[in-house]
Amino acid sequence: MDFKGTFSDLAPDRVHDEAVLRMDGGWRLANVHGVNAESGVDVYYTYVKDGVFENLVVRGIGPDTPVPSVTDVYFSAFVFENETRELFGVDVHDIALDFGGTLYGTAETEPMTFISPEQKEAKEKAKKAALAKAARERKAAAEAAKAARESESGEAEDARADVSDETKAGER
Repeated sequence: MDFKGTFSDLAPDRVHDEAVLRMDGGWRLANVHGVNAESGVDVYYTYVKDGVFENLVVRGIGPDTPVPSVTDVYFSAFVFENETRELFGVDVHDIALDFGGTLYGTAETEPMTFISPEQKEAKEKAKKAALAKAARERKAAAEAAKAARESESGEAEDARADVSDETKAGER
């Protein structure tokens, strides 16, 4: 039997609906796993049917990105989802059999994020600095636009004053 694999992106809010479609189409859920990525955690949902492995990837999941559970569709996903939440910190909601962070009983929370607390702090600091820089740039652009409008308004008033002066001079 030949095997074929594909990879497609999936939005977090489409995870559950896609699981329902796959179940209805006769697909088997083979795996759910997290991978550390530059933009957060990527979660792969691997479905298999007739030698085809379709990997649906939710990319760049941050700590505030909720991901719905698929355990009401594929009950066996409870192990994968507990693992993904416990080891990577992915906010998986409504897991049918929720271990509440005790599947592995690790000494450290989110041990698979592969960054030290110092690195995590530096990353968050850089993100805040980038947001502050963007806010300063927006403010500067707004101030420049306001100054341009005021300058145009001032030039128009000067032109009206010149016309008025010429009119008065012509009346004399």
